[in-house]
Amino acid sequence: MHLPPELRQLVKESVSVLGNVIKEESGKALFNKIEKIRQKMAGLNGASSHIRTKALQSTLQELARMKGSERAAVAHSFSLMLELINACESAYRTSQLRKRPRARIKQGPGSIVYVLTAHPTEARNRENILIFQKICDVVSRALEAGFSSQRDYLRALLIVAWRNPITRHRKPSVQDEAQHVFSILLRPEILESILKVSQELYSVRVNSWVGGDKDGHPGVNAKVMTDSFEISRGLILQYLREKTQKVRDFCDCTMDKKDRLEQISAIAKFSIRLDKMRAIRRGDGLRVTQLKDKFAGILRVFHQQGHGIHPDLALINSVLDIFPGLVVPLELRETAENLRPSAPHLNRPIAEMLKWLKAISSGGNSRWYARSFVISQVHSVEDVLNGCALMEKNLGGLQLLVVPLFEQKKALRDSVKIIAGMLKNRKVTNSIRRHWNGRLEVMLGYSDSAKEVGVLASRIEIAKSIQRIDQLCRKEKITPILFHGSGGSVDRGGGSLIEQTAWWPASAFRVYKVTIQGEMVERVLSTPEIARGQIEKIGVLAERILKKRRRPISVPESLQEFGDKVAAYYQKQIQSSDFLSLISRATPYSFLSEIRIGSRPTKRGKIQTVSSLRAIPWVLCWTQTRVLFPTWWGIGSAWEDLDSQQKGRLRRDFKKSDFFQSYVKQLGFTLKKVDLSIFGQYLKHSGLPGDQMQQYLHSFEMELKKTLRFFHEVSGEKDLMYYRLWLGESISLRSPMINPLNLIQILAMEKRNPILLRETLSGIAAGMMTTG
Repeated sequence: MHLPPELRQLVKESVSVLGNVIKEESGKALFNKIEKIRQKMAGLNGASSHIRTKALQSTLQELARMKGSERAAVAHSFSLMLELINACESAYRTSQLRKRPRARIKQGPGSIVYVLTAHPTEARNRENILIFQKICDVVSRALEAGFSSQRDYLRALLIVAWRNPITRHRKPSVQDEAQHVFSILLRPEILESILKVSQELYSVRVNSWVGGDKDGHPGVNAKVMTDSFEISRGLILQYLREKTQKVRDFCDCTMDKKDRLEQISAIAKFSIRLDKMRAIRRGDGLRVTQLKDKFAGILRVFHQQGHGIHPDLALINSVLDIFPGLVVPLELRETAENLRPSAPHLNRPIAEMLKWLKAISSGGNSRWYARSFVISQVHSVEDVLNGCALMEKNLGGLQLLVVPLFEQKKALRDSVKIIAGMLKNRKVTNSIRRHWNGRLEVMLGYSDSAKEVGVLASRIEIAKSIQRIDQLCRKEKITPILFHGSGGSVDRGGGSLIEQTAWWPASAFRVYKVTIQGEMVERVLSTPEIARGQIEKIGVLAERILKKRRRPISVPESLQEFGDKVAAYYQKQIQSSDFLSLISRATPYSFLSEIRIGSRPTKRGKIQTVSSLRAIPWVLCWTQTRVLFPTWWGIGSAWEDLDSQQKGRLRRDFKKSDFFQSYVKQLGFTLKKVDLSIFGQYLKHSGLPGDQMQQYLHSFEMELKKTLRFFHEVSGEKDLMYYRLWLGESISLRSPMINPLNLIQILAMEKRNPILLRETLSGIAAGMMTTG
C-alpha cells in the first residue's frame, strides 16, 4: 500500500458517515441496494476483463429495474462519495503543506499568470460548491483534532449535501460561470494567500476568459463583459471594505488623538470612494484613479506618523497592484475569420466590446480591465494584422497585447513565419516597445491540435514551434511570453505540473502563463495552503530551469518519425466514414446541447467532420466514457510497425529526452484510467449495428493491448504509475466507484433524462480527477 494510512482512514470514516446519512435520508431498503452495488464494484479491483464485463452487465440490469427515483438516488450517492473523497484528499494535502517549511526561491519566474475559465462539467450548484468547501474545512480539522471531534459537523453538512441537487437544472449563463469562477478565486482566504505570496516571492496575476471570450460564443458581448467586471468587482470591494474596517479598528487604539483623527479622516475619504465603485460605467478608470489617490492619502498619514505600513494596508495595496481596475482582468478573444474587413457584421460584437473598453477605462488604463486580445484560428500574418486594425480603430491604439493563437498542426508549423511577418509591421514593433514592455505573447493551443493529430504529435509540433519562436525572439531581442492553453486533462496539455513542464525551455518560465479550467480551478484554489503550494512549486521548477538556462528541446528524428506514424493511424481512425456515428451514439456528445451544461455552444455549425466538433466537448466525451482516446490511439500500432533497430533508438530517446519521458509518464497516467469494459457497455447500448459495435470494441481492445506493450517495452517498467505509486493506488481505488455513474449515464441517455445526465457528468468528472 502506498497511500498514507491517515488519508485511507479519513476517507473510510468520512464515507461511513455519508453511508449513515444515506440510510437515514433514503431508508434502509434503498441504502442496502446502494451498498450492495458499492461492494460489488469494489470487488472488481484487479479482476479480469471478462469478470468486470459480466458484473457491469448484471449491475446495469439491476439499475434498469429500479424506479427512476431510486436510480437518481444511486447517482447522487456515488457523486457525493467521489466529491467527499476529493475533499478528504485536499484536506490531507493541506495538512501536509502546513507542516512543510516555506519555499526559499532566489530566482523564480518574473511573474506567474493564471487565466481562469469555465468548463461544461462545472454545472454544479453554487450551494453544493459552498457545502463541500465547508466539508473540506471540517475534514481538515478532523485530521488535526481527531475524527470523533468533527463527526457531527460532517454529518450535518452531508445531510444538507444530500438534500440539495449537485447540478443546476438550467443552462448556465456566462454570468453564472463568472460568479462560479470568481467566488472561488476571491474567497478571502484564497485571495489573501495569493496576495501574500505575491508580496513575499514573485508577482502573481490572475486573469479570466469568462466574459471576454467571444470566439464562437453568441452569448458574449459588451454587456456580458461589463457584467463579468461587476461580479468580480463586487467581491473585491467586499474584501477591501473588510480590510479597511480592520485598519479603522486599529486606529481606535492609537493613543494620540490628533493622529487618530487624521487616520480616521483619510480612511473615511477612501471608504466613501469605495461605496461609489460598484457599477462599471464610462470613465470608470478615472474613478479608480481617484480611489487610488485616496488610498495613497492613508499611506501618507501612516508614514508621516511613523506607524509604517499596517499589514491590512499592505494587503489592500497588493489588491490594487494585482487588480488595478478593481476587477479580475479579462483576456479578450475572437476567431480570425470574424476579424476580416470584409465581414463587419461578424466583428461588430468584438468591436463594440473594444469601444466600450475604451469608454470605461477613460482616465485610467485599458490594461487594467483586459490584458490581451487573443486571435484564434490564426493561419496567416493578415489574420493578426486584421485584429490589430480592429483594435486600433475601436480602442484607439494597440494598448493590449495582440496574441496569435496557434492551435492546428499547420498553424504551429507556420507560427514563426507569421510572427516574423508581425515584426515587419511598424505599428506592432512600436507597440512592443511602447505598450508591451518589450514582450511578444504567443498562445499555444493543446486541445485542438490533439483533437486533430493526437496528443503525441500535438506535443511534438508545440515543442518544435516553441524552439523556433524562442530562436526568433532571441534574434530580435524580444522577450517571448508563451501562453500555454492547457487545461486539466492530459488530452488538453494538463496533468501533473512536473510532467506538464518537464520539457519547457527557460523562456517559458520568465513569465509562466497557463489556463486553469473547470474543476481544476477548485482543485488548485481549494485551500490557501494548496493555492500557495502550487505557486511555490512553479517557482521551484522555474528556479531550477532558469539556472540551467535550458534551451528549447530538439525533437530526435526517430521520435518525429514515430510521432508522424502515430498521427497517421490516429487520423485514419477519426476520418473513417462511421466514426462520427460512434461519437454521436456511444458517447454523451449528442446530448450536450440538450442538457445545457455550459454557456458556450458545443459545436461549430453543422457537424460534418470531426473538425466541426469543439475540442473541449470532444475531450469531455472520451473522458466520460473512460476511453481517453486522443492520448493513446495509434501509439500501439505505430510501435508494432517498427523493427528492432527503430525500437532500440526510441528506447534510447526515452532515456535521454525529458520531452519523451514526460509524454510516456502522462501516457501511463492515462492508461491507468482507461476502462474498455465500461466503454463496451456504451457500445452495447449505442444502437449501432451489432457487427459494427463488435468491430469497434475489438479494434479498441487490440490498440490498447499494443499501447500497453509500447509503454512497458519503452519505459522498462511494469507499473503504469511507477513514478508516483500512491497516485496509481488512488486511481485503482476510486475507479470502480465511478462505474455505477457510467451505467446510470447509459440509461439516462437511453431515456433522454437531462437531469440524471447532468448528475452523472458532474460525478464522473469528480471521479476522474481531470477536466471531463
